[in-house]
Amino acid sequence: MAGIFVVEDARSGGSVGECGFIGNNYIAQIDTSIMLPPEHQQRGYGARVLGTLYDIWVNYLRNESCVATVWAHNIKAISLVTSAGFSQVGEYTDIYEVCHLVYERHRAEPAT
Repeated sequence: MAGIFVVEDARSGGSVGECGFIGNNYIAQIDTSIMLPPEHQQRGYGARVLGTLYDIWVNYLRNESCVATVWAHNIKAISLVTSAGFSQVGEYTDIYEVCHLVYERHRAEPAT
């Protein structure tokens, strides 16, 4: 499953960014993508969207884990994914020589 969706503000209905699941030529898994312009960052949208994408990918679509890649210099994105329970599992450099960090969060085991 791949696709990009509009992120809307629940109160105003206005578009605040895009999100979705995309193919990534550098990793084997489908990548989780969130794109928020600077004027919509630091307002909680990223955390809510990442939580929703994880829930869809792992709980609804029954995948074992969810992957998100971030630019190595994007401290805010690194903080977002790590605070959501993702752990760094690798990195790669793209054709533009930009370093990307690969994060993954596995399905939580049910409590016994």
